[in-house]
Amino acid sequence: MLARLITQDALTAGRRRDVYITLLSAADQYGFDIILDADLAAALGRPPQPGPWTADVRDTVGAVVPGLLRRWAVEPPANQLALAALAAAFPDHGQALHGLIAELAAGQAGTQAGAYGNLALLLLACDAGGALDAAREITAWNDELPEFDIDDQLAEPGLRALHVLADAVCATVGAC
Repeated sequence: MLARLITQDALTAGRRRDVYITLLSAADQYGFDIILDADLAAALGRPPQPGPWTADVRDTVGAVVPGLLRRWAVEPPANQLALAALAAAFPDHGQALHGLIAELAAGQAGTQAGAYGNLALLLLACDAGGALDAAREITAWNDELPEFDIDDQLAEPGLRALHVLADAVCATVGAC
């Protein structure tokens, strides 16, 4: 319903950004649950698993992402940054925005937004190692991010990098 309100221009730019951030946080919970479960899973000899509801939430968010990403041209830069993070969370849908995200990142070079845009591009390119390196750099200078073990080798690098991106975008342009 909220996605429909966005696509029908029923919400202000600030409210749309809040919805984008909420959807990003909801989608990220799937990967974050896997990160949180990694140590216990290793101790029990099983692969890490997300919470029972997180896959459904991620799928539900993923179903509305294509329509939201099509709004790129009409969104202000802060909303575009949130959309870039959603694109990175759903790279199959986000590939269409690669060039636009690259323009956003280049236009914001040397800023937090530029760093987040570059991280989104690395995730879109499925460069998990490069994305994790970029995420480590972000966590080194962004004191607003919640702490977690970014170097936990038991969780996939791409999931760890995406979690940093979601938290960073949320902390920078959202109300988290």
